[in-house]
Amino acid sequence: QAARAIRAAGHTEMMRSRVAVVGEGRAGKTSLHNALMGKKFVETESTVGIVETHLEVLEVKETCVDVGSSNSWQEYDKASREELCEAQAQVAAAALRKQRWGVASGGVESVPESRHGDAGANIVMCSDKNGVVKHGARAPEGDDAGEAFGIPVKLNNSLILRNLKGDPAQQGPLRLTVWDFGGQRVFYTLHHLFLIRNSFYIVAFNMELLQPSADAETKSKCLSFLRFWLLSIHVHTSQEGSKKTMSAPVMLVGTRKDKVPALSDHEYISKTLFDEFGDNLAFAGVRPHRTATVSSGTGLLWYYAVDCTKGSDDVVIQQLKNAIHDTILEEEYIKQKVRFGWLAVLDELQKDKRAVISFSELQGIARKCGLPSTQTMELEEEVRDMARFLSSVGQVMYHEEAGLQNQVVLNPAEFLCAAATKVICDFKIHLNNEHQEARSQEPQLFKLLSRKGVLDARLLPFLWKMWPDRHSELVLLMVKYNLMVPVMKEDHNSEEVRYLVPAVLKQTPQADTSPPSSTKLTFYITFAPPEDFEAWEKSQYVTLGQVAKEGFAPEGVFARLVGKGVAWAQLTSGLVAEQIDHLSSSLAKLSYGGSHSFMLQWLPRFGAVRVSLLVDSSRVVVKKIRDQVDEVLQECLPNLRAVLLVPSDGGARPGGYGDLGTDEPLVLLDGKRGLVECVSRGVGMQVGKGTYVEVRYLERTFAKFLPPRGLEEEFDVFLSYRWNPVDSELTAALFDCLSGEVVKNRSVEVFRDRERLEEGGNFKVDFAKALVSSKVVVPIVSVGALKRMSEMGAASMDNVLIEWSLTLHLVAQRRLVCFPILLGEPLNEKPEENGACVSNLFQTGAIAALPKVVPEAVLNKVDDLLESFRLSPDPKVRKLTVFGLVDNLVAHLGVTAWDVEMAHGGKTPYQHHREGYKKKLYSHCCKGAMKCLFGAVDSHAKDAGNFGLGQGIVEVGGVHGTKNTQNEDLEEAGGLWAMMDGEKPGTLVGVDMEEGQQTKLEMEFEKTRGNLDIAQAKLEAERKVVEMERRAQQAEMALKAQQAD
Repeated sequence: QAARAIRAAGHTEMMRSRVAVVGEGRAGKTSLHNALMGKKFVETESTVGIVETHLEVLEVKETCVDVGSSNSWQEYDKASREELCEAQAQVAAAALRKQRWGVASGGVESVPESRHGDAGANIVMCSDKNGVVKHGARAPEGDDAGEAFGIPVKLNNSLILRNLKGDPAQQGPLRLTVWDFGGQRVFYTLHHLFLIRNSFYIVAFNMELLQPSADAETKSKCLSFLRFWLLSIHVHTSQEGSKKTMSAPVMLVGTRKDKVPALSDHEYISKTLFDEFGDNLAFAGVRPHRTATVSSGTGLLWYYAVDCTKGSDDVVIQQLKNAIHDTILEEEYIKQKVRFGWLAVLDELQKDKRAVISFSELQGIARKCGLPSTQTMELEEEVRDMARFLSSVGQVMYHEEAGLQNQVVLNPAEFLCAAATKVICDFKIHLNNEHQEARSQEPQLFKLLSRKGVLDARLLPFLWKMWPDRHSELVLLMVKYNLMVPVMKEDHNSEEVRYLVPAVLKQTPQADTSPPSSTKLTFYITFAPPEDFEAWEKSQYVTLGQVAKEGFAPEGVFARLVGKGVAWAQLTSGLVAEQIDHLSSSLAKLSYGGSHSFMLQWLPRFGAVRVSLLVDSSRVVVKKIRDQVDEVLQECLPNLRAVLLVPSDGGARPGGYGDLGTDEPLVLLDGKRGLVECVSRGVGMQVGKGTYVEVRYLERTFAKFLPPRGLEEEFDVFLSYRWNPVDSELTAALFDCLSGEVVKNRSVEVFRDRERLEEGGNFKVDFAKALVSSKVVVPIVSVGALKRMSEMGAASMDNVLIEWSLTLHLVAQRRLVCFPILLGEPLNEKPEENGACVSNLFQTGAIAALPKVVPEAVLNKVDDLLESFRLSPDPKVRKLTVFGLVDNLVAHLGVTAWDVEMAHGGKTPYQHHREGYKKKLYSHCCKGAMKCLFGAVDSHAKDAGNFGLGQGIVEVGGVHGTKNTQNEDLEEAGGLWAMMDGEKPGTLVGVDMEEGQQTKLEMEFEKTRGNLDIAQAKLEAERKVVEMERRAQQAEMALKAQQAD
């Protein structure tokens, strides 16, 4: 009967939750944690990171616990648990109770209860045919009672008996994991990793700080911390659209009752809490103490007042535990069903002492445990589902992105958090044995970490000595969560490896918090929960005073934003370690693209970031910072909102806004009713109390913050790419880099759709206008870009192929220079022998696999676009297939990313190396595109995207000279363009626009070089003689190398 029930069920309720004890440092959290565990009170040091305890709630009585009685929360070692056996016992007990069959009828042998012992000694078997229980039979260890969905059915007598004696309404005991969070501010950047919805939160505070005799400043600081934690829990755990409680349940717990014993003081503190937070949506999750002792007898307090010196003997401690138990049982997630097979896997994982296992090892364990659960499900598919589920409930940590998808962290708290707190630490307070050893062995490097927030990898053997074989996995995770940022080195041959640790940057002196005197423009970044953000949107403006009161910005947000900024600055402007040394905990001066300089300043009083732009051009910086803020929130605070604010006078006050008053209005830049939206709709807006202005005023006052309306008449560079992570990051970097360049004493105008196209516009028409009016097109030809084209037919449409087809027409008509960048598959484990972090595109077969079908729908669309610009299609391009179009596009000289060399020291972590490679690749691509642009601009001819096409030698690694030929000996000659007698400018030397025709590059190289020099001499005789000679010498060296080959 029991075995049949188990087979029929196939799953059970999870019955697991987490209790997280959070709050300000030295608020008594650890003492409270110990009291909940039934341990005696002892004075403790500050908690470093997170302390984890596993316990089981066997029975919670509604009465108080007398002194000396046993505690009902019993701690256990999770490695000793038999999750599957206990889960099946719960189902069996429920079935026996329902059928009134079991203990009374002798169906289950009565044996001494063994909670954690040998499960096999008390197992009863059933027949694998009819399921009849063999009463009283003892099975050898490991035998089963048939199978449930491929999982052995194990009937443990003692466990079934225990469940029969328990609460019929509760399916098995409630299991809790109690976490004691470190309260020091430096640890806040870690907390978002572990603040999850499936938890119960205790926010501890010191009652002495809120009692009537405490001074106003002390009370204010305490309330500020409580506000921080309530809002942090709210934004991390809220679930939009839920009809029930939106965020995880919270209980406020006041410690030091032995120092604040008066009931009147308890009532005063409760009123203070309600007056301060009662109207805040985050307070809706707070559960009050309804049976508190008050002056009039029994009443309600908005917190639990406890005396941790009494431990579990304090009656309120037991009441607190009762309330936690009852509240958790009301949560929906506690009833979540989990398959028996997954519990069998969890049994094995909890016994495994390793910190990390590979995904293939997890699959092996799952296979041994009977997965897949059904014949129709693939093993890998179910194991990934299981890994996601176990990660969501905090049992393991699993990520699916490249570089991390092949590893599973078995104990996140003991692995990632413990390791992170060896690096992210307030070294003035916490100096443990690992720190002391690192300090004595590498004093200068330890000083660099503790004072400047720069971690040298030579410290890791000391700091992470507990995990000697897991440094690479830890680094991957730390970089993923932006807890560490690889610092690029100028000498790529050096094996020095360093990381910026934003959370431990040096403190900023108060005198250095003013904006730079060279500030040109200013805006602010502020954060708020959704409900406050919506109120701000309605008003269209806000003051710093409102931001301080209504907004919410965890301190870790600024550190993560600085980390994003440093990483991007390194890729686009070559930020080096010397510049990083000048960063601090609340100030960062950075530059994007080499010329877009700005300063980020954290304003803790307001919970806002002030951005001071040191150049007049703001659009590149504003757009990039907006994107990075969104990335930070998506990664760690998805329920928080961010808004950019501009002073109502336009934000252009020379020297910045260091003296901005708390009542001065700041206008919302983005959002549904923000500045950008109003201007695009042609309507005015409120810019202050009682101050409404027309759209013309907005356009004039805030012009430098508004995106350009419509397209420029001409663009210098057009970036053509598929929207995927790799191609998007490359073009974003090129946009920043190229936008910072100057040609003919003006800024380079770059077209990238995300920055230039307006919402509501005609994408296919606007992109064509931009492409036709550009001088250089940079198509990103990657495996990801080609994948969608591989199944195209004659009637298929593809926007990227439309761009590329139009490009070939314009090149054939001498209107455009084509400088392609070719990428193979990203390499996530190790680089090529030359250090490249992408594979060879041609060797992937992505081009060869393209259909040999003429894409009539695409070509017809291109014909229409050309006709709209009064241009004629090229007849040879018009005949090309999908394969032919791409094959001719990649025949142009450009950059082959797999030929960009990057020295790879054996001790350099791959992720560190990859960041350096990306930096070098982006720099080469930018230089190559600029060389082509200089040639196109210098030609002074509208029809010659064709002339100076590439300006001779482009000093970039990786030359692509023909369809399937890489000229390795011309490593420094990327992007060689030329004009030949009888050849159309804008086509590759010797490549006709017919498919399959062989190149004539080798035969015509000398002739090409001569014609190029002559053309350049005619155009630049007065101004570029010296430059021309230098290029000619380089071309001659390249020619000799080609001839030798």
